[in-house]
Amino acid sequence: MTKEHAYKVTRKDLEKCWDFSVKYYLDPKKPTYDRTNKQGRGLGGVADSFFNKIIEIGICKILHDINNAIEPKTDFEIHPLNKKKTEPDIIKVGDRDPKLYVEIKNIGEMDEWIGPKLGEVESIKARPETSDEGTIYYVYCEIRDSKGGSGREKDTLGVFLKKLIPSDKNLQQFHDIGDLEIVVKTVFNVKDIEELGTRFHAGGMIPSTNAIALASDRTKPRKLQNISDGDFPEVELQNNELPRLTSSKSERPNQEWMDYPNDLGAFTFQGNIEVYEERLKTLRHFWIKCNGNVKISNDVLGTKQFKNGDLVDYQITAKGQFEEKSVDDIWVARSNESKMSKLGPSRIEEIAKKI
Repeated sequence: MTKEHAYKVTRKDLEKCWDFSVKYYLDPKKPTYDRTNKQGRGLGGVADSFFNKIIEIGICKILHDINNAIEPKTDFEIHPLNKKKTEPDIIKVGDRDPKLYVEIKNIGEMDEWIGPKLGEVESIKARPETSDEGTIYYVYCEIRDSKGGSGREKDTLGVFLKKLIPSDKNLQQFHDIGDLEIVVKTVFNVKDIEELGTRFHAGGMIPSTNAIALASDRTKPRKLQNISDGDFPEVELQNNELPRLTSSKSERPNQEWMDYPNDLGAFTFQGNIEVYEERLKTLRHFWIKCNGNVKISNDVLGTKQFKNGDLVDYQITAKGQFEEKSVDDIWVARSNESKMSKLGPSRIEEIAKKI
């Protein structure tokens, strides 16, 4: 079993994030708008954003635990804004510069894709010290809550304010600092992601990775009866490929369904199948009837095996219903076990050794 790399959050860690947030907010030279939607933010919004630096603290501590000879440091100084330059999250190892460029990202259970923006990668590669893709690393980690819950109770700002203002009854609903830990989930370098990842260009949808799913025992008999009764038209198949059609409604004028994301590539199959289309008001299903053992493959999402008599739901849907993504990305599907196995959390040990 792979060793887990985790770090328990402390009050001192959260105090450091709070102090940085307040200093940043009070600096008149610093913008306070949100970088995504360009809306202005108060201290609470700024603090909510910068409390995410807790993961940087956690990764530095984990690297030190792996290799006691190093002391990685993240940046908690207020610097002049440089819009054209991407900076690493680990700025020093002791008193020297790091030998690797490390980006640290937060990831949640609902995140289906992993990987950076292409513009960000190009900006990093343009730095003179990072011309080798093997020296640029990405570390993805999650903030885990030992008590579980809906997720809101583990909000780091809320957890800190609970400790800061113990008399506030509403804040007592948040969990305790001791319940939180930073856990490494995925590690890769740019060379890995360029070999294993897929470029998804701006202008297309963000496809959900749950494109192929076995029909439930409750759904299967009803849909097979519909097919038998002729309620669903059969879809013509060519070249052993599933139809390059989506199941998400388009908001473009004179267009009913969103465009198929060509970057996703084809879904090919081996075996004897029939495909039937079921149209509903807001989406459609393509039901795959397996007349024998069947294998469905996609270079991006991986391969799934089905047996004779299975009914499979094939849907290409837009995650978040966004029809046009705004930037170019390079992604690996977290559901693709073959690829994700090469980007495992144990690779944090590479960074501890090389940095």
